[in-house]
Order: sequence, then structure tokens, then C-alpha cells
Amino acid sequence: MDHLLDEFLNHLLVERGLSLNTRDSYAGDMQKYLAFLRDKGIQDIHETSDVTISLFLAALKKASLSNRTIARNLSCIKMFYKYLADTNHISSNPSLNFETPKGAMTLPHVLSIDEVDILLQKPDRTKPAGLRDAALLELLYATGLRVSELVHLHLNNINL
Repeated sequence: MDHLLDEFLNHLLVERGLSLNTRDSYAGDMQKYLAFLRDKGIQDIHETSDVTISLFLAALKKASLSNRTIARNLSCIKMFYKYLADTNHISSNPSLNFETPKGAMTLPHVLSIDEVDILLQKPDRTKPAGLRDAALLELLYATGLRVSELVHLHLNNINL
């Protein structure tokens, strides 16, 4: 099964264009799954089924992992089996009947007025870098831009 995992991880890098960090995350999740299979005496990927996947997910839940972590593991397993089915390593995909649960949506923490005042007073406005930082903070606060949007903002995109 390790050679199939190596093929899958290579596929993620080369054909899917995922980053090394993402591939490493998938590798860690898949190592846990393959270790679980070995512990259950499963040596061949063809011996797995939807019951096997259910047992693995139950083991993750029993280990008190968060729903988000369990969902990430399931997503990885589904992608692995899809790859195996697409490349004709397996004839049927045992993960098809699993829906990845959506994580709970959480609202971002909002700064209080006092916290905003403190933040806006931090830059040293007597120096050019401080003036720049103050302008950036004011722009973020006044417009609600995300930092990633601010970083990619060009001067010609601003209507003065």
C-alpha cells in the first residue's frame, strides 16, 4: 500500500500542483489511515470497504479529535480512493457514500473601540515608516479591507 501512497502524493505535487506543505499534510493523514489498516490486519487496499473507513472515523472520534480534523482526514481518504479509482488501481471507490461534514462557521473576533484606538496610536508618526503604518492601519479600519487585499492594492486602484 505504501507504493500507492507514494504515487498519490506524487500526483498531488506534479499533476494537481499542490504545495509541499499540503502534500505533507496529506501524507501525515494517510500514514495514520494506513497504520490503522495494518493494525486491523489489512495488507491490501482491495480489502478495504466503507465499513473500514467508518471504523477509522470512529477511532478518530474516540481519540477526541476535533470535527475539523476528522473532516480533513475524511477528505484526504476520499481523494486517495478517487485517485486509486481514476488510475484503475481499484474497481470501486468505498468512500463514495461519505459526505465530508462542514465545519462550524465562527465569527471573527472584533476589536473594541479602545483596542482600535490603542492600535491606531502605535505607529511612530515622526518617521516615514510610522506614517506609512498609520496610513495602512487607518485604511484597513476605515474600509474593512482584508490584509491580503491591502497588500495587493495598487495606487492606480484608489479613487482619490
